[in-house]
Amino acid sequence: MNPFRYITPYFFSGLMDDPILLIRINPLKESLLFDCGNINHIAKRIFKSISTVFITHAHMDHFIGIDTLIRNILVSPKTIKIFGPPEIAQKIEAKLLGYHWNLVEDYYCNLEIYEVSESSCKVFMLRGSQEFKSIEKKTLAIKNNIIYENQFLTVKAVLCDHKIPVLAFNVTEKPHFEIDRQKLESLNIETGSWLNELKQWFYHKDNIDFTLSQKVPDPITSVALYEQIKKDSSGVSLTYITDIGFNDNNLEQMKKLSKRVNILICECSFLNQDKYKARNSFHLCTSDVNHLIGELKPNIVIPIHLSRTYKKISYQLYDEITPSDEYEVIRLPLRKTLLPLNFESGRLL
Repeated sequence: MNPFRYITPYFFSGLMDDPILLIRINPLKESLLFDCGNINHIAKRIFKSISTVFITHAHMDHFIGIDTLIRNILVSPKTIKIFGPPEIAQKIEAKLLGYHWNLVEDYYCNLEIYEVSESSCKVFMLRGSQEFKSIEKKTLAIKNNIIYENQFLTVKAVLCDHKIPVLAFNVTEKPHFEIDRQKLESLNIETGSWLNELKQWFYHKDNIDFTLSQKVPDPITSVALYEQIKKDSSGVSLTYITDIGFNDNNLEQMKKLSKRVNILICECSFLNQDKYKARNSFHLCTSDVNHLIGELKPNIVIPIHLSRTYKKISYQLYDEITPSDEYEVIRLPLRKTLLPLNFESGRLL
């Protein structure tokens, strides 16, 4: 079921729990955490793998676990990046000011916090050795909504409306190095050790472009050659949406994340019979989710964050999500289980 090559998503919540998404970057042995509500059930070894955290907003069911996260990484001599909406640095600092830090050590972890707005990020540093007091470092420009990237993926974010600013996220895996053998043959190029050179260039594009001579019929640069012989493919993507109102502005923001997604993890707090509750609270109902599915055309849909008032009739949620041969709807248990939804297998393991 997992359509990705380098990453594996895990969902650590039941249908009615605080939503917790973790994305494992397998080659780096690191993880990205999306939202930080109740995370007491997550194993310590998983906390140690987390390098970056993405917070949609600071309501308790998405934010209360920050204390638990920091407690589990406190004595790790590393810097954790945290991305969130405006004022998130102030809120994290306020949480941590509630503790005494008279026994801090120089090696305690640091928090590098990015407050995401429409066109820029304000960056703050909270050092464990300095009692996590916030220091503003710099402001970074945001291009094409990309707030984070490494050699394997990019993370985009847009601000949406939940009566407060809320971030929605898209994770897109970068295309991997793959050669189309038929294109090689059509250009009368033989395989050889030069392919390894080209592969090294692909994964280290900060290196200077080089010319492939005496290896191909005519001297050609690595950039030009790869464009001619690469296999056509686009990056696989996952979009994570929770706690937004159904309005034109939010819909336009969703479209900025990705024209089409492979996996859509989306809140569905209300059944259609209670659409007025969704409108009043700036949440989504089942008909809203159906509309988003039509716009984003995912292959896999995972509805999350259903209101607990539907405990006895939660099955109606899946009756109201429009069935189709074009996508699969994953059903979550009502409450979290000992092990998360594993996208490698598509089931709880």
